[in-house]
Amino acid sequence: MKKNVLLLFACVLMMSSCGESKESSPILSNQESTDEKTAEVISSTNDDMSSTPSDIVSTPVDSSIEESSTVEEIKDPIYSDDYNWPFKENSAYSGDLLVTASSYDPSSSMKLKVDNEEITPEKKATYNAKIRFEYQEGKVASSESVEHCYDEITFNDEVLGVIPADDSKGINVDFDLLQEGDNVFTVTTGQVYVYNKKYNPELVHGFDAIGNGDDFAIGKVRLEFIDGQVIYPYKMVLYKPKAWNTAGYVTQTVEPDNEAYYMIGDGWGKTEKSLTYVNHPDPYYDRPYKIAYYFESYTPDRLKTYNVKTSTLGEGKHTLSLYDGNEVVLRNNVYFDNVAPNVCINVKDNDFVNNDYRVKCKLSDITTGVDNSTIKLDGTVMEKDEFYLSMLTPGKHNIAITATDRAGNLTNQIINFGIRDGVDSIKLDYNNGKLSTDFADNYNVDIYESNILDISVSDTKYDNSNIPSQDIDVKVADASKPCYIEYSARTTGNEIVNIDALNVNTGKYENITSTTSEVKFIIKDNKYINSNNQIKLKATVQYVGNGSNRLLWSSDTQYLPKVEFTDINYMYPALMNYVKDQYLSGEISYYVHTGDIVDDNPSYGDAAVKEWENATDAFEILDAANVQYGVNAGNHDVGSVISSINYDYYKSYFGNKRFANMDCYGGNLNDNEAHYDLITIGGIDFIFMYIGFGIEPRLETINYVKKILSMYKHRNAIICTHAYLSSDGTLDTDASGQILYDNYVVPNENVKMVFCGHTDGNVVNKKPVSEGRYVYEILNCYQFVQTNQYSVSHKISGLDCNGEGFLRDMVFDGNHVSWTTYSPVIGTTNPLGANDSRSIDVDFIREKRILETLNVSACQISGNSLFSYSSNDIKDINLSNDKNYLAIASASHDAYGFERL
Repeated sequence: MKKNVLLLFACVLMMSSCGESKESSPILSNQESTDEKTAEVISSTNDDMSSTPSDIVSTPVDSSIEESSTVEEIKDPIYSDDYNWPFKENSAYSGDLLVTASSYDPSSSMKLKVDNEEITPEKKATYNAKIRFEYQEGKVASSESVEHCYDEITFNDEVLGVIPADDSKGINVDFDLLQEGDNVFTVTTGQVYVYNKKYNPELVHGFDAIGNGDDFAIGKVRLEFIDGQVIYPYKMVLYKPKAWNTAGYVTQTVEPDNEAYYMIGDGWGKTEKSLTYVNHPDPYYDRPYKIAYYFESYTPDRLKTYNVKTSTLGEGKHTLSLYDGNEVVLRNNVYFDNVAPNVCINVKDNDFVNNDYRVKCKLSDITTGVDNSTIKLDGTVMEKDEFYLSMLTPGKHNIAITATDRAGNLTNQIINFGIRDGVDSIKLDYNNGKLSTDFADNYNVDIYESNILDISVSDTKYDNSNIPSQDIDVKVADASKPCYIEYSARTTGNEIVNIDALNVNTGKYENITSTTSEVKFIIKDNKYINSNNQIKLKATVQYVGNGSNRLLWSSDTQYLPKVEFTDINYMYPALMNYVKDQYLSGEISYYVHTGDIVDDNPSYGDAAVKEWENATDAFEILDAANVQYGVNAGNHDVGSVISSINYDYYKSYFGNKRFANMDCYGGNLNDNEAHYDLITIGGIDFIFMYIGFGIEPRLETINYVKKILSMYKHRNAIICTHAYLSSDGTLDTDASGQILYDNYVVPNENVKMVFCGHTDGNVVNKKPVSEGRYVYEILNCYQFVQTNQYSVSHKISGLDCNGEGFLRDMVFDGNHVSWTTYSPVIGTTNPLGANDSRSIDVDFIREKRILETLNVSACQISGNSLFSYSSNDIKDINLSNDKNYLAIASASHDAYGFERL
C-alpha cells in the first residue's frame, strides 16, 4: 500500500450533539404605567443574583470538570502511524458518537474501549467524506448572486443536488461514490428560479442566449474526510462556451490555487459584451460555465465503526483506547458533555421594567465550559453580560441569548419584555434586615409603619364580547395619602390583564397598568377616591379586536413602489387607503402582508432607498389610523442568498419601533425579523406568527417560534411567511418550504393555517399532518397579474409584473372560512379564476376565557418615617414582628419603588 496517498481512516458523526437547557426563569410580572403623576407602577421582578457576573468567558477545562472517580486518567496519549481516528487530546463530545477506526493491515483485530468498557462494533459509517467549498459574494458583479436553483453539483457523475445556501455542514459523499484514483467533483452554473433550467451546452450559450444564469466566485474546494484530514484538487478543468452566440464548449486544464476564488457563470445579458466565452476580450468574462475538480484518493482496507452513547457513560473526562489484539495502538482523553450551558438572567418573560434597569446575565457550563456565546438586545449584539436599558423606548423588546459549550450543546433562550411608558421604578429586595436593589442611580429609602386596607373582589363576569373582568374595591384609610397596591392573576394562557381605575370626576375608567401575572402600582390622586373612601378598580383580560369577522391579506406588492414604474406608484397608497377605510368602518379587524414590500433589496443602493420610502409612506396611512396589521420580509426585501441576507433596510423601516406600541403586537425576535400579533377575529382568538425570509433555518428562529406558540397554545396559530409553496402546491424546495413545514408546522399543534406568497398563484392545500390533524396551506401571490394597459412597460425578465393591488378578503364565520380576491385600485375580482374564491372548514380552538385574581393587597403608610437612609449608606433595619411596615424608595428623577416588610 502507498502511504504517501491519503487514506480514509476514521469518522465521527454527532447524531444528537445539541441539547437545550430548560428555561431558568418562570414567567413573572408584566406591567406599565400610563399616568406618572396620579398612578404609578413599579417592577416587582428585578431578581438579585447571588453574585454579579463578569464578562462571559469560556471555563477552562482543567478547572471546571469533575472527572469520573472510577477512571484512572491516562496522562500521555498514544498514537500509531498504522492506525487512525479523529480524536484530539481533551476534545469534547455529546450524544451518540459514531467512531470509525481503520488499520493498514486487513488482518488486524481492532476493538474500542471507553475507560475499561469494550464497545461492540455496530455498523459502518453513514458517509465517507464531505465536499466543502466557499463562494465569495465580493467577487460577484452587479446584481449577480448565487440563487441556489440549478447550480448543479456532481461527484463522479452522480448528481448530489445544487449548491446549498449554507455549506457549514458540507455535502456528504457516500462510500459507494469514492473510488481509487481520480475522483471528480463538478459545479455547473444554472438559471435563476424564474426559468428553472439547467445549463445545456448544446444550446446557444447554454440557455438559448437568454442569459440570466448565476454568476459567482467559488474557492477553497476540498475533500474533507471524516477523520479531519483534508485533500485539495490537483487539477481543475474549465468548461467555457465557444462563443457568445453559438453552442458548444472548449476545455482548459489548470493547476489550482487552493486559496484562490474562481469565477463561474454566463454573464448577465444578451450581447457579446455581457456574455461569457473563451478568450473574451474582457478577461472578466473569460470564465467557465462549469468547473471540474480532480482529487486522488482511495479507501482503506480495514474499517470498524462503533456507536458510543456518551449520555450513558457519565459527564466529564473519559479515556478512549483502540486495541489491536491486546496492544493499545491509539489512546486519547476526551470529555463527554450532554448538558447545555445554563442561563441565569434577571429579566423574566413578559416582564415590564423601567428603562434604567440593569440587566445581568450569567452563563455557565459545569463540564466543558461555555465556548461561544452571544447576547442580543433587539437584534444588537451586546459586548458585555451586564448592560442598562436606557437606550430603549417604551414598548415591546426582547433579549436573545445563544451559548454553546465545547461539546456543541446549545442553549438558545428568548426573553420578551416591555419598557414601561412613565416613571422609572426601583425594585427593592429585603433580606436579613437589609434592603438592596439593582437600580442604576442613587436613591433614598424611608420605612414606615403601614395600615393594611380592606379589599373586595367580585366574581368573574363577561361582557357581550365574552371578555372576562373582575371588579376590585379598595377601602382607603386616609384619602390624603397614596395607596400602595399589589395584584396577581391567572388567565387563559398568557393573556394580558389591564387594570383600570374609575375617575370620579369623569365617571370613566382610566388605565393604570397591565400585567400577565403580577404587578405593583401606586394610586396617589384623590380623583380615584369616591365619597365612600373607595378606589374602584376593574381588571379586564385584553383581547384585541373590533368585532369584525374579516381580514385583508396582501403579498408581493413589490412593484407598486418601484421607481421605474411611475404610473402605478399611486396603487400603494390607494391600496392602503382602502384597508384603512375598511378598518375604520369596522368592516375588517386586521390586515396581513406576507413579504416583498419592495422590489430591490439593500444591494441596489439609492434605488432601494427610494422604494422603501415609497412603501413606508403607504403604510403610514395605516399607522395614522391605528389599523392593526402585521408584515414579514420577503426575498426582495432582504436578498435571495441565505448566507448574505441583509435586514438593515427592513429593520429601519419596519422594525420593532414601528410596531412596539400597536395594540395587537405581541413581541419580536431580532428587531422584527420574526414577530407575533394577538388578535381576535369573529370571536376566534388568533396568534399570527410572522417569519421573515432567510431566517427560517436558524435554530434561534425555530426555538423562538416554538416557545411563543407553546405560550399561546390556547390560540389558533396562523404562520405568515414569504416562501413556502410552489405554484403547483408542493413545498418550495428552492426556498425553505420543507424547513418551515418540518420545524414550524408539524411540531406546533395549534398551527391551523399557513399564509405565503413568493411564487405566482392561488393554491389551497388541506394537508394532513397527523391522525386527526390537518393544516390549510394557502398561497396568495398576484405580482405578475396585469389586466390593464399602462403607459410604462412593466416587464422583468420577460414577464408582466404589475401587481395591481390584489388582496385576499377573508371572512371567518364560526369554523367556516371563505374568501374572494379583489383589487380596490382597479375594481377587478378573481383575476385568475380557480381558487381565487374559495371556502374551507377549519377546526378552530375555542378554549374558555378565564380571569382569576390570585392575590390583591393594599396598604397606606401610618405616621412618620422610622428609618431613612441613602443607598450609599445602607444599614441594618430592626423591625418588630407584630407590626406591618412599608419601605418606599425614591430617586431624583421621579423613580420610586415600594416593598412590604
